[in-house]
Amino acid sequence: MTWTVPVKIYDANLPGDTLSAFGGISMVYLADVPCVTFEVSVYDGVKLYPRSRSYIYFWKRDVNYGLARKIAGPDNVPFYPNTGPEESYGGYTPLCRPVLGKPSNSNSIHFLAMNAATSRTASDSNVYYATYFMSYSDYGDNWTTPERITPQTPLKDYRYVSMSPVNALNNWGNCWIVQMTVQSHDYAGTFAPNQPPGPSDINSMRLNFCFWTSDSERVKIRKVFL
Repeated sequence: MTWTVPVKIYDANLPGDTLSAFGGISMVYLADVPCVTFEVSVYDGVKLYPRSRSYIYFWKRDVNYGLARKIAGPDNVPFYPNTGPEESYGGYTPLCRPVLGKPSNSNSIHFLAMNAATSRTASDSNVYYATYFMSYSDYGDNWTTPERITPQTPLKDYRYVSMSPVNALNNWGNCWIVQMTVQSHDYAGTFAPNQPPGPSDINSMRLNFCFWTSDSERVKIRKVFL
Protein backbone atom coordinates (compact mmCIF):
# COMPACT_ATOMS: atom_id res chain seq x y z
CA MET A 1 0.00 0.00 0.00
CA THR A 2 2.95 2.33 0.61
CA TRP A 3 5.84 2.73 -1.84
CA THR A 4 9.20 4.42 -1.47
CA VAL A 5 10.36 7.28 -3.67
CA PRO A 6 11.68 5.87 -7.02
CA VAL A 7 15.47 5.61 -7.24
CA LYS A 8 17.04 6.42 -10.61
CA ILE A 9 19.55 3.68 -11.43
CA TYR A 10 20.55 4.84 -14.93
CA ASP A 11 20.56 8.25 -16.57
CA ALA A 12 20.90 8.37 -20.36
CA ASN A 13 23.39 10.82 -21.84
CA LEU A 14 22.25 10.95 -25.47
CA PRO A 15 24.46 13.91 -26.52
CA GLY A 16 27.47 12.14 -25.02
CA ASP A 17 27.12 8.53 -26.14
CA THR A 18 23.65 8.10 -27.81
CA LEU A 19 22.93 5.20 -25.43
CA SER A 20 19.56 4.78 -23.76
CA ALA A 21 17.99 2.16 -21.53
CA PHE A 22 15.61 0.23 -23.76
CA GLY A 23 14.04 -2.92 -22.34
CA GLY A 24 14.57 -6.38 -20.94
CA ILE A 25 14.71 -5.27 -17.31
CA SER A 26 14.97 -7.96 -14.64
CA MET A 27 15.46 -7.85 -10.85
CA VAL A 28 16.11 -10.21 -7.96
CA TYR A 29 16.94 -9.62 -4.31
CA LEU A 30 20.07 -10.78 -2.51
CA ALA A 31 18.86 -10.77 1.10
CA ASP A 32 17.21 -7.33 1.25
CA VAL A 33 19.33 -5.76 -1.51
CA PRO A 34 17.71 -5.20 -4.94
CA CYS A 35 19.83 -6.08 -7.99
CA VAL A 36 18.79 -5.05 -11.50
CA THR A 37 19.89 -5.84 -15.05
CA PHE A 38 18.71 -4.14 -18.23
CA GLU A 39 19.73 -3.50 -21.84
CA VAL A 40 21.15 -0.26 -23.21
CA SER A 41 20.91 0.52 -26.92
CA VAL A 42 21.73 3.24 -29.43
CA TYR A 43 18.93 5.81 -29.55
CA ASP A 44 18.85 9.34 -30.97
CA GLY A 45 15.77 10.54 -29.10
CA VAL A 46 13.46 9.51 -31.94
CA LYS A 47 14.57 6.22 -33.44
CA LEU A 48 16.03 2.97 -32.13
CA TYR A 49 18.86 1.39 -34.12
CA PRO A 50 18.53 -2.40 -33.79
CA ARG A 51 21.56 -3.03 -36.00
CA SER A 52 23.91 -1.02 -33.77
CA ARG A 53 25.85 -2.29 -30.79
CA SER A 54 23.98 -2.81 -27.54
CA TYR A 55 25.01 -3.64 -23.98
CA ILE A 56 23.84 -5.34 -20.81
CA TYR A 57 24.08 -3.26 -17.62
CA PHE A 58 23.94 -4.27 -13.97
CA TRP A 59 23.02 -2.15 -10.97
CA LYS A 60 23.41 -2.85 -7.26
CA ARG A 61 23.56 0.00 -4.79
CA ASP A 62 26.83 -1.16 -3.16
CA VAL A 63 28.67 -1.93 -6.44
CA ASN A 64 30.54 0.65 -8.57
CA TYR A 65 29.55 3.47 -6.21
CA GLY A 66 25.89 2.87 -6.96
CA LEU A 67 26.31 3.51 -10.70
CA ALA A 68 25.01 1.03 -13.28
CA ARG A 69 27.88 -0.57 -15.20
CA LYS A 70 28.34 -2.52 -18.42
CA ILE A 71 28.84 -6.23 -17.87
CA ALA A 72 28.28 -7.55 -21.42
CA GLY A 73 28.76 -6.08 -24.86
CA PRO A 74 30.87 -6.39 -28.02
CA ASP A 75 34.04 -6.68 -25.94
CA ASN A 76 33.01 -10.06 -24.44
CA VAL A 77 30.14 -11.30 -26.67
CA PRO A 78 30.62 -11.64 -30.47
CA PHE A 79 28.82 -8.75 -32.17
CA TYR A 80 26.43 -9.33 -35.06
CA PRO A 81 23.74 -6.80 -36.09
CA ASN A 82 20.04 -7.55 -35.85
CA THR A 83 19.34 -7.70 -39.56
CA GLY A 84 16.09 -8.28 -41.41
CA PRO A 85 13.09 -6.29 -42.63
CA GLU A 86 12.47 -3.17 -40.55
CA GLU A 87 9.08 -4.41 -39.37
CA SER A 88 10.49 -7.72 -38.14
CA TYR A 89 13.20 -6.66 -35.69
CA GLY A 90 10.66 -7.39 -32.95
CA GLY A 91 12.01 -5.05 -30.29
CA TYR A 92 15.31 -6.95 -30.34
CA THR A 93 18.80 -5.46 -30.38
CA PRO A 94 22.03 -7.44 -30.97
CA LEU A 95 22.42 -8.17 -27.24
CA CYS A 96 19.24 -7.92 -25.22
CA ARG A 97 16.54 -9.26 -22.87
CA PRO A 98 18.76 -10.11 -19.84
CA VAL A 99 17.28 -12.06 -16.92
CA LEU A 100 18.64 -12.53 -13.40
CA GLY A 101 18.54 -15.46 -10.99
CA LYS A 102 20.30 -16.52 -7.80
CA PRO A 103 21.10 -19.66 -5.78
CA SER A 104 18.83 -20.77 -2.97
CA ASN A 105 21.72 -20.87 -0.47
CA SER A 106 23.69 -17.70 -1.18
CA ASN A 107 23.30 -13.94 -1.03
CA SER A 108 26.50 -13.19 -2.98
CA ILE A 109 25.99 -14.95 -6.33
CA HIS A 110 24.03 -14.01 -9.41
CA PHE A 111 23.19 -15.90 -12.59
CA LEU A 112 22.40 -13.97 -15.77
CA ALA A 113 21.23 -15.11 -19.22
CA MET A 114 20.71 -12.98 -22.33
CA ASN A 115 19.84 -13.21 -26.03
CA ALA A 116 22.51 -12.47 -28.63
CA ALA A 117 22.45 -12.22 -32.43
CA THR A 118 24.60 -14.73 -34.31
CA SER A 119 26.30 -14.80 -37.70
CA ARG A 120 23.56 -17.02 -39.15
CA THR A 121 20.79 -15.42 -41.19
CA ALA A 122 17.70 -16.72 -43.00
CA SER A 123 16.84 -16.20 -46.68
CA ASP A 124 14.93 -13.00 -45.83
CA SER A 125 18.02 -11.70 -43.90
CA ASN A 126 16.47 -12.18 -40.44
CA VAL A 127 19.19 -13.14 -37.98
CA TYR A 128 19.18 -16.20 -35.72
CA TYR A 129 19.62 -15.61 -31.99
CA ALA A 130 21.41 -17.63 -29.31
CA THR A 131 21.39 -17.58 -25.49
CA TYR A 132 24.45 -16.66 -23.43
CA PHE A 133 25.08 -17.18 -19.69
CA MET A 134 27.36 -15.54 -17.11
CA SER A 135 27.72 -15.41 -13.32
CA TYR A 136 29.58 -13.74 -10.47
CA SER A 137 30.45 -14.71 -6.92
CA ASP A 138 31.92 -11.55 -5.41
CA TYR A 139 28.86 -9.35 -4.94
CA GLY A 140 28.92 -8.03 -8.51
CA ASP A 141 32.36 -6.60 -9.17
CA ASN A 142 33.70 -9.36 -11.44
CA TRP A 143 31.65 -11.49 -13.80
CA THR A 144 32.59 -14.64 -15.69
CA THR A 145 33.00 -14.43 -19.46
CA PRO A 146 29.62 -14.90 -21.18
CA GLU A 147 29.25 -18.37 -22.69
CA ARG A 148 26.87 -19.53 -25.39
CA ILE A 149 24.62 -22.25 -23.92
CA THR A 150 22.21 -22.95 -26.80
CA PRO A 151 23.50 -25.40 -29.47
CA GLN A 152 24.72 -24.29 -32.88
CA THR A 153 23.22 -27.36 -34.56
CA PRO A 154 20.55 -28.00 -35.55
CA LEU A 155 20.06 -24.41 -36.66
CA LYS A 156 17.28 -22.80 -34.60
CA ASP A 157 16.36 -19.32 -33.44
CA TYR A 158 16.44 -19.01 -29.61
CA ARG A 159 14.65 -16.07 -27.98
CA TYR A 160 12.76 -14.94 -24.89
CA VAL A 161 15.00 -16.67 -22.37
CA SER A 162 13.54 -16.77 -18.86
CA MET A 163 15.22 -17.88 -15.63
CA SER A 164 13.99 -19.11 -12.28
CA PRO A 165 14.61 -16.33 -9.70
CA VAL A 166 15.87 -18.95 -7.21
CA ASN A 167 17.92 -22.04 -8.17
CA ALA A 168 18.79 -25.07 -6.04
CA LEU A 169 22.03 -26.88 -5.22
CA ASN A 170 22.78 -30.08 -7.12
CA ASN A 171 24.59 -33.15 -5.84
CA TRP A 172 28.08 -31.99 -6.79
CA GLY A 173 28.45 -29.65 -3.83
CA ASN A 174 28.75 -25.88 -4.24
CA CYS A 175 27.12 -26.27 -7.65
CA TRP A 176 23.69 -25.28 -8.80
CA ILE A 177 20.98 -26.36 -11.21
CA VAL A 178 20.02 -23.17 -13.04
CA GLN A 179 16.53 -23.57 -14.47
CA MET A 180 15.58 -21.67 -17.63
CA THR A 181 13.13 -21.74 -20.51
CA VAL A 182 13.70 -20.43 -24.02
CA GLN A 183 11.54 -20.22 -27.13
CA SER A 184 12.90 -21.78 -30.31
CA HIS A 185 11.73 -22.12 -33.89
CA ASP A 186 13.22 -23.18 -37.21
CA TYR A 187 12.90 -19.81 -38.92
CA ALA A 188 14.60 -16.61 -37.72
CA GLY A 189 12.85 -13.48 -36.50
CA THR A 190 10.30 -12.55 -33.86
CA PHE A 191 8.02 -11.69 -36.79
CA ALA A 192 9.07 -13.04 -40.20
CA PRO A 193 6.59 -11.84 -42.85
CA ASN A 194 8.37 -13.66 -45.68
CA GLN A 195 8.47 -17.03 -43.94
CA PRO A 196 5.68 -19.63 -43.93
CA PRO A 197 3.84 -20.16 -40.62
CA GLY A 198 5.62 -22.63 -38.40
CA PRO A 199 5.49 -23.91 -34.84
CA SER A 200 7.40 -22.43 -31.94
CA ASP A 201 8.61 -24.60 -29.08
CA ILE A 202 9.20 -23.69 -25.44
CA ASN A 203 12.31 -25.55 -24.32
CA SER A 204 13.20 -26.34 -20.74
CA MET A 205 16.91 -25.57 -20.32
CA ARG A 206 18.85 -26.76 -17.27
CA LEU A 207 22.39 -25.62 -16.62
CA ASN A 208 24.57 -27.50 -14.14
CA PHE A 209 26.89 -24.74 -12.98
CA CYS A 210 29.66 -24.62 -10.41
CA PHE A 211 32.88 -22.74 -9.76
CA TRP A 212 35.49 -22.70 -7.06
CA THR A 213 38.87 -21.18 -6.32
CA SER A 214 42.00 -23.26 -6.87
CA ASP A 215 45.60 -21.92 -6.95
CA SER A 216 44.18 -18.38 -7.03
CA GLU A 217 42.42 -19.10 -10.30
CA ARG A 218 38.68 -19.43 -10.79
CA VAL A 219 37.75 -22.74 -12.37
CA LYS A 220 34.28 -23.15 -13.78
CA ILE A 221 32.41 -26.26 -14.90
CA ARG A 222 29.10 -26.27 -16.67
CA LYS A 223 26.90 -28.77 -18.43
CA VAL A 224 23.75 -27.90 -20.33
CA PHE A 225 20.69 -30.07 -20.82
CA LEU A 226 18.24 -28.71 -23.38
